[in-house]
Amino acid sequence: MVSRAKDTHTTNRVVRIDDEDWAAYELACKRKGLTRSADIRMHIKREIAKYRREVQAEADRWNAEADTEEATPPAEPRKKRVVRLPKRSG
Repeated sequence: MVSRAKDTHTTNRVVRIDDEDWAAYELACKRKGLTRSADIRMHIKREIAKYRREVQAEADRWNAEADTEEATPPAEPRKKRVVRLPKRSG
């Protein structure tokens, strides 16, 4: 069973972080006026937004290439050259 925080209705996640780093991270977050959880969620949201922008940019490039290719009529497909060999007599 997964436990959910009552105030945010989010699922608790387990991560492994050194105690020293966790304590220093708490101080860094307090300086920004945030909780560690809020800072982590903000980081995740930024990473998701960055990922979506990159994926969209890649899709836009593919679509631009497809539009360019469609604008130029395709070349006539080359006919296959067939070489017929004489039947063996025998």
